[in-house]
Amino acid sequence: MQGARKVTTMKLWTAQAISKNASKTSPAIDLRQLINNHKFSCHAIIAGTGQVDIAVQYCSTVDGTYIEDSTLIADDQAAGSIFVSFDPVLAPFIKIKVTENNTNPITSLDLWLNIG
Repeated sequence: MQGARKVTTMKLWTAQAISKNASKTSPAIDLRQLINNHKFSCHAIIAGTGQVDIAVQYCSTVDGTYIEDSTLIADDQAAGSIFVSFDPVLAPFIKIKVTENNTNPITSLDLWLNIG
């Protein structure tokens, strides 16, 4: 299709376990070279009896101090497959943080970031 824009998909985790009350943060994602229409989504496949919150962190340098957005992109997500869209602030680097929110462990989490 002429004029169609590419969607970039990055797999952040495969079968990642998250303990009760614990968090996992992705490696830094460099957005500087990605041409996009400022459309973002995460696809998560969650297994286990816990619930997770998903947040975005921002930084101007790859190895700097990342600041977490006060608005979660998903909260209290239980087992299943979900897609959530989000509108991040303009920043050259982001990380995705997943937190098990005080219920039970997550036995397996697969997570993708989609940018279009």
